[in-house]
Amino acid sequence: MSGIQRKYSKETKLKAVDMHLNQHIGANTIAKELGLSEKKRVYDWVKKYQAEGEKAFDIESRGRKSKTRTNGSRIGRPKTKFSSLEEEVEYLRMENEFLKS
Repeated sequence: MSGIQRKYSKETKLKAVDMHLNQHIGANTIAKELGLSEKKRVYDWVKKYQAEGEKAFDIESRGRKSKTRTNGSRIGRPKTKFSSLEEEVEYLRMENEFLKS
């Protein structure tokens, strides 16, 4: 059973970090004051802030990362349905080149 995950704004995260680092307020107090689900979030945000600075909160980091190779192609089963004959022909040509090498 998992609870509902809340999404917090960049401003909320920065305010929590500021309260903890600069105002020396405890994580329990910050969590209650800002309505956070748990005090651990404060520690996680502080750690992330110390490692990356303000830009740490610019990118959404929830969810799984897609699996891709360094060349940008996806990892997994090969494509079996194509939207056009040209796309299928191109795929088969690349597959032949790969098998030749």
